[in-house]
Amino acid sequence: MSSPFLFLRLPGVVLCKKFKSLSIVEKFKLSLCSNKISTQINNDRFYCQKVQMCVDVTNQRIDIFSGNVRDWVQIGIHLDREINNPTV
Repeated sequence: MSSPFLFLRLPGVVLCKKFKSLSIVEKFKLSLCSNKISTQINNDRFYCQKVQMCVDVTNQRIDIFSGNVRDWVQIGIHLDREINNPTV
């Protein structure tokens, strides 16, 4: 049986380079895994991507786009409840 890969135990320079190489969708999905990873991604955000966010109240969803139109996340929302799991 193999042991889990301890991603956050990588050296800081390696983590920073890895976060830079991720798309906005990958960063978003990874940030949902744990609070520690979300905090680390936010701490390393000196490398910023331009992101557009569209809140569509009529269809109850939030769309997040990066510079590349292929990279997008759609999150279903309910105005009377919390945010649902994201779908791509």
